[in-house]
Amino acid sequence: MKKLIHIFFLWSASLLLVSTSIAQEASTPAKDKQEIISLIKALYKIKPEVYYFAEFPGSGHSVKQHDELASKFFSISLFSRKTATKANPKGMIRLPPQFPNEDDPNNLIAENRNEPLPKIKVEVPELDNQRGKVVVKISDGSLVQLFLQKLPEGWRIYKARTFTHVPKDLYYLIGQENEREAYDGTMREYPDTPEAPRFESSDKPSLKLSPW
Repeated sequence: MKKLIHIFFLWSASLLLVSTSIAQEASTPAKDKQEIISLIKALYKIKPEVYYFAEFPGSGHSVKQHDELASKFFSISLFSRKTATKANPKGMIRLPPQFPNEDDPNNLIAENRNEPLPKIKVEVPELDNQRGKVVVKISDGSLVQLFLQKLPEGWRIYKARTFTHVPKDLYYLIGQENEREAYDGTMREYPDTPEAPRFESSDKPSLKLSPW
């Protein structure tokens, strides 16, 4: 009997070690970084018609489908919604722009474009436990920085910063008081709450941004 109990404990211990090993293999920094990169690349494959206007091929306008799609990439509960209308009683989620240099998303729709959309390059993500951040460089000279958290359903964006020009320092934008070093561009942070920091090229004071 004692021998059986001993064998049982040895088996349980080995099973625990195997389970722990599998769990560790399932979530490694390299795997997390690749998951983030894949997520962002998939985000940029969403057509502007869908991303900005919830116009889905074959089914037309659908805020519900837009919510479902956005929830695969964003922590949507953190983001505000556009003003509700009769057609959209719930109001669409205000997602950060894919391409910061385009003021009017209508210009990104296929029927209004004469050129292809800008190309993107997803940089290597940075990790901090269950948080991650990644820079997306865009061929038109703009830049998007995305902040993510790891949830049970996977990585989700909880904050974004858009830059119309690539800054020298992502966390310190120099104002016009120092004209030689001034940042010649615009920065917006999303969710776009009244408290969210923003920066214009004409601003005089410099702006320090949080690293997370």
